[in-house]
Amino acid sequence: VLVVLDDVDHSAQLDALAKVPSWFGPGSRIIVTTQDKKILNAHRINHIYELPRLRTRLDGETESILKFSYDALCDEDQALFLHIACFFNGERIDKVEEFLAEKFVAVEGRLRVLAEKSLISVD
Repeated sequence: VLVVLDDVDHSAQLDALAKVPSWFGPGSRIIVTTQDKKILNAHRINHIYELPRLRTRLDGETESILKFSYDALCDEDQALFLHIACFFNGERIDKVEEFLAEKFVAVEGRLRVLAEKSLISVD
């Protein structure tokens, strides 16, 4: 059995799901991620591994490619891209098109341009 408990921030969460290791069969693994080592110590977890923080910036090459693609857009498409990036990440395309049509002309075509330049993806 593999159990992954992600972002545990209260001891009660660990108690409820994996208080007693014998609840799981031999060879089972329980992985707990937390930012609070006290939780791990309180449960006598023997193997604690620390991971380095993830980077919060793109590497220089990727950032430069994206900047080049953005800079090549006309002012209207740049404004459209910024609206999408700031306000519509993960939203349904029909809702995005409906809202943006009130501010921009030819939204469908402009969205296609942004997608072709890999600045947005539409699922």
